[in-house]
Amino acid sequence: MPVPPDFVGATIEVRDRTLTLTISFAHGTLSPQTAVTVYLDTDENASTGQATFKGDKQPIGADYVIRSLQPHDPTRAALSDETAFLQSRFGGLVAVTSPAPDTRRIELPLSRLGNDDGRMKFKLECSQVVSLTETSEGSIQKIVAADLMPDVGGKAGVVK
Repeated sequence: MPVPPDFVGATIEVRDRTLTLTISFAHGTLSPQTAVTVYLDTDENASTGQATFKGDKQPIGADYVIRSLQPHDPTRAALSDETAFLQSRFGGLVAVTSPAPDTRRIELPLSRLGNDDGRMKFKLECSQVVSLTETSEGSIQKIVAADLMPDVGGKAGVVK
């Protein structure tokens, strides 16, 4: 089994109506098989959107979710608008860059987040594809959850 990904930091900066998310991993733990999911609570209301981290004592209600397309395409992610519980609407693709070996970055205009004011709460999770098996009916992936940020029960990141 590959070394599991390990978050060490995540920041969101909003400048000039653009959100820049930078995610850092422990040295040597980010691989092409790492998938990241970012939950953005743009209305800062835990009762709306998608609840995060089952059993979390400090959940957020994600109004938007960014899901990486890895291992298929590490340079893009899918944005979804979480319109109601277990209902989402595809919001298009988002570019993902790797400005350093252990870092992923996403830049997104706030217009893609319903023209949000930039204040929000956020949480992240990552997983890893540990095996890929080709069959006559298609591909079967074994995906293992790897890390949460913050850990379950921790306070969400906040952008003021």
